[in-house]
Amino acid sequence: MIPALLVSFPGPYPASRHAVGGKGASLLRMGAAGLPVPPGVILTTAFFEPWFVAVQASSAWTQLIQASPAAWGPLCTAVKAYAQTLVLTTQQHDALGAARQAFGSPDHTVRLAVRSSAPEEDLATASFAGGYETRLGVRPEQLDEAVRACFASSLDVRVLLYKHERGFDVGAPRLAVIVQRQLDSQIAGVGFSLNPLTNDYDEVVINANWGLGTSVVDGQVTPTAPLGLASCRIRPLSCVRYRALFRRRCST
Repeated sequence: MIPALLVSFPGPYPASRHAVGGKGASLLRMGAAGLPVPPGVILTTAFFEPWFVAVQASSAWTQLIQASPAAWGPLCTAVKAYAQTLVLTTQQHDALGAARQAFGSPDHTVRLAVRSSAPEEDLATASFAGGYETRLGVRPEQLDEAVRACFASSLDVRVLLYKHERGFDVGAPRLAVIVQRQLDSQIAGVGFSLNPLTNDYDEVVINANWGLGTSVVDGQVTPTAPLGLASCRIRPLSCVRYRALFRRRCST
């Protein structure tokens, strides 16, 4: 059976983390649970396999693998430069065309979020937060370039060093990429189902900021951190401008 190069979501679940990566598996799981997940597609690890095979056959990769981690910086730069020259196979080209069609007829107002979803991401012991490339506001005709940027980032020195420090196999890179309809958000952020500072399962923490959530994820701002009980009875907030986030109470 030929592995699928493209998986749509919301869609059937389960899907292998090996095929769709950590973020992709979470999106499929949330969609299957009925949560309002913006639609999208996942370019699976099978999509990127031909490129990784070509990279691993290059002299630049051989030099990188044989070098000590202290020397990886310029060698990773050389590997990434080579990776950017790789051409799409016929199957990859067709899969990207299908990805664009998944968002309907050509519409200049459509914007996409293109993000990595490596199998090693979002584990309990390794998040890879901020390691891989994310492209926001991507128009459908810009999808090829955005996907290439995400792929090349899997060969970045910060990613390889993070893998090395946590015992992952640096010599066997894998990647999936999520292409998702981007919401025109006024406020965005990150939610935690437990308090990450105290490990309290009875508290929900949401870090939020105006605009896109990247300012929170990338650490560009110190976000407001509303704190609520797990029953969704939100405690009084210190900042009035975030009250709109919590006007609705949970129905359960």
